[in-house]
Amino acid sequence: ALLQQVPQSAGIGEDGSIMLSTADLNAASEQAGVQRPPATSSLEDQLNWVMPLTGVLRDGVVQMACLVPDAVNIQQIAFHDEFTDEVGWNLWQVDTFINSALPPASFSAMTGRFDQESLDAALGSQTDGYWSTPGEDYQLDLDNRTVSSPLGRPLRMALTDTTLAVTLATPDIQGWVNKSGATMAEDPGVLAVARALDGQNIYSAYIARNDFQNNGAVLRPFDTVGVGVQVVDGKTELVLVYHHDSESASTANVDALKTLVASRNLLNNGAPIADLLTVKDVSSSGKTLTATLELTSNARPTLGWNMLFQRDVFFIHS
Repeated sequence: ALLQQVPQSAGIGEDGSIMLSTADLNAASEQAGVQRPPATSSLEDQLNWVMPLTGVLRDGVVQMACLVPDAVNIQQIAFHDEFTDEVGWNLWQVDTFINSALPPASFSAMTGRFDQESLDAALGSQTDGYWSTPGEDYQLDLDNRTVSSPLGRPLRMALTDTTLAVTLATPDIQGWVNKSGATMAEDPGVLAVARALDGQNIYSAYIARNDFQNNGAVLRPFDTVGVGVQVVDGKTELVLVYHHDSESASTANVDALKTLVASRNLLNNGAPIADLLTVKDVSSSGKTLTATLELTSNARPTLGWNMLFQRDVFFIHS
């Protein structure tokens, strides 16, 4: 359902690239074993909840790697009162989100407990169904930086039912309000990867498409990948999903991926993969391969994110 909230105009770059992130903050809380405080709780209580979810170590809490929307300036989360005053909502109200990040563009759609009156009070009246802060799309104004816009760029926001959209582009928010144009749910590769991730117990994930070709790669060609993280029986697992052009490529990559884990090193630091990950399950269904890998005590939950952004061996193909 979250894929339907992202217009393809915001989710697919001019070169065909895709970078979607998503999380379920309630599921992350449950898997971490922390209780989520009410949205009206003190800043201290909220920080004690969210910081362990995003990777800050805390005694008695499973180390986590939960992502947050780009629309939330997590680097200045301690100034959430100012953030709320500026835009009429905050992270404490968010339950789930999906985010597309293709700089300079950014689009976030969040479900939660948002209040139109609060947005009106902070942003003024809507125009054509959405709110805007002053300025042209993407325009930088470093002299007028705020907590909600650290580069001083104008924001466009709209609210329907329990879903809030935040973007930097007027056409994207207009399309979202009017439900016009194709969405990311209509992209076959993205949809297949998302469905495979949904079949797990993921609390946070990336879905990506890019030029993954590398002559030294072990894996057969794939077009879209997903990497998610979950906690099962107190152990952190990575879930890797690959969508291929053919069923034969997906089937061939089952053994190829097992080979990677058993006998290869990471490209970025030379660490043996077998010291970081063990194979729990690898299976192929149609054109989609799903692999569940258990992290060893030597690995952090952010390993999946790091490998994706560094184009390590799991995210390149021949």
